[in-house]
Amino acid sequence: MKGSEVPEFPHRIDAGNFKAFFDATKQLSGEDEISLLKFAAAFCIPYNETGGSFHPTLEKGGKVWLPRTKKKDGDRKLVDFDEYGYFFWGIPGYKASYNKRDPPWTWPAGDQLQKMGLLDDKKQLEIWNGHPMWELGDPVNDKNYPKPLEDPRYPNPQSEPPKPAQRECHFFKFRGRGFTQTTGREGYIKYAEPALVPAGYKKVDELKNDELDKAFADPKVYVGVFHNELISPPGPHKQDFAKIDEDPGKLVIIGDRIAGLGANYGEFYAWRCKTLAAAMEEAGWTGG
Repeated sequence: MKGSEVPEFPHRIDAGNFKAFFDATKQLSGEDEISLLKFAAAFCIPYNETGGSFHPTLEKGGKVWLPRTKKKDGDRKLVDFDEYGYFFWGIPGYKASYNKRDPPWTWPAGDQLQKMGLLDDKKQLEIWNGHPMWELGDPVNDKNYPKPLEDPRYPNPQSEPPKPAQRECHFFKFRGRGFTQTTGREGYIKYAEPALVPAGYKKVDELKNDELDKAFADPKVYVGVFHNELISPPGPHKQDFAKIDEDPGKLVIIGDRIAGLGANYGEFYAWRCKTLAAAMEEAGWTGG
């Protein structure tokens, strides 16, 4: 795609992946054709989640720029949370710990490792069941700034069998995948399972982490999940997308629902969708 980046749309678009994604409009939306505003609504979520690549992405751990309030590299520093620790730790102003207890949907890693027969030490069980918050501090000027991987609140296993087994624990297994970055066991059961099973895959609890990774690379799965989560979710918001044209305020509801409570993404998402639609109209889009 040609042109200069603008603040509200900073990423370039992968043209091939974009075409492949919207060639499946019928499967994505349930309609043969969609309005301009519905196109913008369907575009802006995967645009945001994939950085414009329109390739089904997998949420990955690693390093995080801290403090989150700083934007210049000289005022912040990359802090390593590791592949697993990123999902175990909560980071203020950025993300919550995924290692939560939320029955009947989600259980912390300690309970799961104990159920696997891999953990019986009471102290270790308590640590594995934790959902610690990483206090920011000043990683730039503090020479003794602590390391998340060495913090006693983080288990950081270096040996078998807990190290590979944690990949099957809920905090890691059900991290974000796909065009809507479906996250959490509840979301996987509600939105992914109805797409996985018809495509020939097992239910989410029967699939290993690596099997889920591969399944979400299958267009039959990621298109179905997108439809189930964004376009026509079960429950009270099932018709929100269908009503966008008559009630653009539904965009705020959709954005907040996809991003999660507390993210305050809905207003920005709605503005972004309307801005894109208006720019396309101004550029001469005709729908033909």
